[in-house]
Amino acid sequence: DDALGAWCGLIKWTEQTYATGNGRERELLPVLERCTRELQEVEAYKEDARYLRVWIKYADCCAEPGDIFKFLKANAIGQRQALYYEAYGAFLEVRQAYGAANEQYERGIEMRAEPLERLRASYAAFQHRMVRESTTGARQARGGLSGPTRGATQSTPQAQTSNAQGNVGGLDVYDDAENGAPTPGEATTTGRWKNLGGYKDVRKENTAQATTWAGQR
Repeated sequence: DDALGAWCGLIKWTEQTYATGNGRERELLPVLERCTRELQEVEAYKEDARYLRVWIKYADCCAEPGDIFKFLKANAIGQRQALYYEAYGAFLEVRQAYGAANEQYERGIEMRAEPLERLRASYAAFQHRMVRESTTGARQARGGLSGPTRGATQSTPQAQTSNAQGNVGGLDVYDDAENGAPTPGEATTTGRWKNLGGYKDVRKENTAQATTWAGQR
């Protein structure tokens, strides 16, 4: 029996039936949450791209998707899938955490995540965007177009990284012992972060519109 296949069928039906509005949050999020939790300990699904896609859809509905990616890493879910690094990298890029995004692509390539050639192509596209952004920023700085004061400079992606990284991810949503997440700086006896809070605790204010990074393959 393929329990994941059955879940994927239910998720697809729910997405089609409740495409927009409050119904999406009311009906889809609980299904995504139940699927991710019920199959979490099934070893056969940990490197199944279908299961990872469910997690990414769930992350897109959460207020802090970075925590979901950290949870997946802590539980060795999808770590050999190119999709994990593409989606995480895209999320970090949206947050302007360019250095952290670059690290995710490099880690995925080092892990030889599959399909590797697609991941390399995604990384090359990311690098191209960073070069273009840097060039645009430098041109605007020379032309005095970056702010209300002529001659003011605009931050490049590299300069923005140090500021943005402090706002990416974090365990603030799950840092209590009740949810099973380790408190930053505190040693844990299990060495694993096994439980997440429910979707009512982590959902976005508005889940009807998918974010850019979630459209990964």
